[in-house]
Amino acid sequence: MKIVHVSSVHVWQDTRVFYRMCRGLAKRGHHVVLVARGAPGSRVDGVDTVRLAEVGSRLLRSLFVAPIAVLKAARERADVVHLHDPELVPWGWLLRLTGQSVVFDMHEYLPGAIRSKAWIPAPLRRSIAGAWRAAEWLFLRHTPTLFAEDSYREHYPWVRHYEVVLNLPDADELLARPVSRLGRRRAVYVGRVTEERGSLLTLEAVKLLRDRGEPVEFLCIGPASEAHRQKLVQKITENGLDGVELAGFMAQPDAVARIADGTVGLAVLKRTPNYERSYPTKMFEYMALGLPVVTSNFELYRGVVEGASCGLCVDPESPHELADAIQRLVSDPALAREFGANGRRAVAERYNWRSELDKLETFYARIRAGRTADGPA
Repeated sequence: MKIVHVSSVHVWQDTRVFYRMCRGLAKRGHHVVLVARGAPGSRVDGVDTVRLAEVGSRLLRSLFVAPIAVLKAARERADVVHLHDPELVPWGWLLRLTGQSVVFDMHEYLPGAIRSKAWIPAPLRRSIAGAWRAAEWLFLRHTPTLFAEDSYREHYPWVRHYEVVLNLPDADELLARPVSRLGRRRAVYVGRVTEERGSLLTLEAVKLLRDRGEPVEFLCIGPASEAHRQKLVQKITENGLDGVELAGFMAQPDAVARIADGTVGLAVLKRTPNYERSYPTKMFEYMALGLPVVTSNFELYRGVVEGASCGLCVDPESPHELADAIQRLVSDPALAREFGANGRRAVAERYNWRSELDKLETFYARIRAGRTADGPA
């Protein structure tokens, strides 16, 4: 099949979009095109890329970049057009009216996420969430939809054709890497850097560890808004936290190489509706590399961490609990190695992308064959 993936929001090297879906499908012999902002406009790892302009304003991006992105996708005359952002949904609905097969990939439960987005004024969040909910009912009822988490599906009983494709790691690539040596007293984090994802909490924990005489380093990899980055830099400077590195965004291979040199992987996200019921992909990536993990003590996360005996769970509001967990792992290399080996085994046996890519291919095939009965493929 010829499959076009479209994103006006994510960077073109997004882990789920490019590294897992696009590259994975290309390796299986499909003709894959990626339309995304910042893309080089050439073939990369078997994927043809089409560049979209970089636009900082959310409003301008939704009004101008989104329709241009869908128009570029339509020109490819693909078997399936796969959309990755909510702002593309109305334009994708129009594309469906021309007879194109369109899939929407729901990366997050947006009505729930809107209620905690800092850039939306608090008094408007409930109304905006309700308005978007109504728009989803209009545009998604007959649009084949992928849910990145099983918990999202319960909010959409009226979506007629769907599949759950979890955001699990590409285990084949990660497991082919050497096991982490766990040689440095370093906590690592990879992903979007926000307060809700534990950035300030981690700095507080590092400060507590320094006060205890534990010189633990912290490597933080991922994009952050300029305002939040400045807040982190100020906190680092005020507390004299040398050994803390804010590395910014890195392509996945580079990020993996850096975090593999850590001692413990962090996924301590705040208690929000989306985070509490969504797997943090970074947790599985740490596990595949042989890193013990420290995660929020949500029921979903505990099921993985305690079930595989691969790390520790803490209260995501307590820097003291986080500091205690990090200290325990960096001070007990035997325990860290045991947790790391257990996590790596769990990813090899269960938590991997291979089976999810199988589901994605089957979903596409059913759409192309016109078999769009209710329920999953």
